Amino acid sequence: MSIVNTARRMPRKLPVLQTLREVFVTTTGSYRSFLSAASGPVAIAGMGIGLYVWSGYRAGVDDIGTMLRFGVPGEWGENPYAIFIPKMSSPEFWVGIALIAVASVILAVRLHRFVLLDDGADDPRDAVYGRYVWTATKIGVISFLVSIALAIGLTKWLLIPLVDFAMQYPGALAFVGLAGFVFRLVTKVIESAVSMRISMALPNAALGGPAPVFRAFMAAHGNTWRLVLCDLVVRVCETATMFALAVACAVVSGFAPAEFGNLEGVAGFAALFVLGLPLFLYLLMLRLTLLSVAYREIVGLPGGHEGEATVAEPSPGL
Repeated sequence: MSIVNTARRMPRKLPVLQTLREVFVTTTGSYRSFLSAASGPVAIAGMGIGLYVWSGYRAGVDDIGTMLRFGVPGEWGENPYAIFIPKMSSPEFWVGIALIAVASVILAVRLHRFVLLDDGADDPRDAVYGRYVWTATKIGVISFLVSIALAIGLTKWLLIPLVDFAMQYPGALAFVGLAGFVFRLVTKVIESAVSMRISMALPNAALGGPAPVFRAFMAAHGNTWRLVLCDLVVRVCETATMFALAVACAVVSGFAPAEFGNLEGVAGFAALFVLGLPLFLYLLMLRLTLLSVAYREIVGLPGGHEGEATVAEPSPGL
């Protein structure tokens, strides 16, 4: 079965709870064995993260939130971009980011094949990597355009009228704040829905098949909310993991003399590297395993294996 054929048949429903259980069990149980078999790209990722952390240390970027967002400054501080610009001019920063990207692509292709074909961490032909990169690029561009369109549309038709309303009726400021929260929530849900549906093309590309993004989007119809729910659970896990990493680095840094969340001295950056590398690999595997399992359950595999999803009708529950 492929994405091209799937778009023409009745939708298959993704069993959410079963999928999430399999994703976490597979990621945790296969973590050491998969990374041992894929030691090459793991070493590349380690070098990339090491250079990235080193660039932050040299640039004096002591805010762990900025480091965990790969150099993207937060919304706090008088001029957050002032600490980002020195990192941008650092050669090791860009080399580190490039190495992380290369390692992520290699690990992604191998992990998709590991989960879907059970072929270990074997290295497929080079054309598969090229197709995967091109597919990921298209997905990134589409996701970016969707985000921009949502921001423009919701700002024009929702936020601006609400702000005008609040200026006329000052007592409605609390309502406007709530509306702003709803605005961000709706935006994130739509972005997640589009991203998860078009990302069904990635496992197909890793298997060496065609990866038309629009057909991937159509192949996942009937599963939008199920995919969004799975994505939400993984995002919560990612956020909790990053928070735990921030706490661990803060403990190593001694919480002093700066406020919580700041990296102090070599020890804090060393902890960020030592703890950040295995956590980065685990979260990468978690996200990719989710896509692989969802692809198998919704699309099916070459040779006719259809997974455990229900065909044509929804399951009794999640």
